[in-house]
Amino acid sequence: LQNVSFRLDRVPPNVTAFGMNHTNASNFSTRLVSKLLFDAQVNDTTTRTKSVSYLVNNGNGTAFNLTTTQNGSTWSAELNVLQIQDGFYTITVLANDTVDNYNSTTSNVSFRLDRGVPSATVMTINATDASTSNGTNFSTVSNLGSRLLFSAYVNDTNTSVKNVVFGFSNGNGTETNVSSVTKNTSTWTIELVASTLSDGLYNVIVYANDSVDNLNNSLQNVSFRLDRVPPNVTAF
Repeated sequence: LQNVSFRLDRVPPNVTAFGMNHTNASNFSTRLVSKLLFDAQVNDTTTRTKSVSYLVNNGNGTAFNLTTTQNGSTWSAELNVLQIQDGFYTITVLANDTVDNYNSTTSNVSFRLDRGVPSATVMTINATDASTSNGTNFSTVSNLGSRLLFSAYVNDTNTSVKNVVFGFSNGNGTETNVSSVTKNTSTWTIELVASTLSDGLYNVIVYANDSVDNLNNSLQNVSFRLDRVPPNVTAF
């Protein structure tokens, strides 16, 4: 007589691979991708895998699960990043077998979502070797090698500031752009030889890119007038 059998299973499903379909799996903006696809290879040695979901967590207490679809031992889920806020996320695989042995140990995918532009909060101007300077109007009559110094305080909340460009516009339809080559923590500075600009009234705009190319070009709180021409005497 041998008509009774049973299977003993105390081992949770095995997650052997877990990945994301975006090539830059650390930092990205929705300009690059609006949906992320996650795939995990999950199997169970003794029984079989009953369900798999993905826990999406950014550490602010509002974690949620993604429902998966199964193709053999591959379990996939799609995340619409337009529906979540910016921040750093970790994805954990939650896998159950048919007798509810539970695996929640695999969490090897993370990403940072950044849609915010860098913040440029302060910009200042100074001059060296200017024969006349009052902070707004500059004359370099005595020294055409006079230099104007511009500094901007720029930072980014989610990723990092990649580069900063200062744009000089005098309203004639052309703009001179100078990349910042000096950085001290969050302060980006350029030195501009005044002789490279023609006389006139200039507005200065800060263009700041973060590491995923979100661009800020909104800060424009510095203007100056460059004047190297003496008064014109037309009749005497």
